[in-house]
Amino acid sequence: MSPTAHVTSPAAGWREFDSIPVGITRVTPAHAALDGADPCLSAQDLERAARFRFPEDRARFVLGRRLLAALIRDHRRLPPQPLDLVLTEQGRPYLADDPALAFSISHAGDVVAVALALQARVGIDVESLDRTLKIDPLAERIFNAADLARFRALPPETKHNGFFRAWTGKEAILKAQGIGLFGGVQEISVPMDEDARIAIIDGAEPGAWQLIPLAVPAGYLGAVACDDLRKTIQVREYTF
Repeated sequence: MSPTAHVTSPAAGWREFDSIPVGITRVTPAHAALDGADPCLSAQDLERAARFRFPEDRARFVLGRRLLAALIRDHRRLPPQPLDLVLTEQGRPYLADDPALAFSISHAGDVVAVALALQARVGIDVESLDRTLKIDPLAERIFNAADLARFRALPPETKHNGFFRAWTGKEAILKAQGIGLFGGVQEISVPMDEDARIAIIDGAEPGAWQLIPLAVPAGYLGAVACDDLRKTIQVREYTF
């Protein structure tokens, strides 16, 4: 059974929550506090962090782990401790002692975000609107025929944001499913406007997913995907 599926009851120590806790932090203010030992990182994660070539990439990785640990600390009756993460066959990390907890980490530019969910699958994605992408040829790769027609019909002034709104929605769902970005990306029909919140999948795992727009700093777009349509999100900003 997948560790991100609807599985056993939560491990002892959890406060029950029906929402999706989301944490957001910024990379730049945290640079000075990222050197040295980190109580939130396991020995394996410390070794991985040391292998990053660029300081910004290391900072995003470390902050992702810190943010995940902080969210877990805030919703669990246990003291802060290194995260005991193991990987699925697809390389998706999960908590060894509590596979009922699903989480997802995303970072882009100066923003790092994490989402948690109990008894549901969750995915989060944040993208910088400053990315220099040729969106029209990329749209042909990630949209099915109907969505591509909707995208091409968008007014020119809304096309850029519409593309990234669809991109973040698709990636959030694929993260929640535990597969890569191009693993069935065209089978996901996502909204491109700010108000629509339901995405439909027509493929190996058909059904509806909730897409919740994420309030992120100016210059970014974000989305949270969950297969429980009843859940809402609670966003908290963290400073490290």
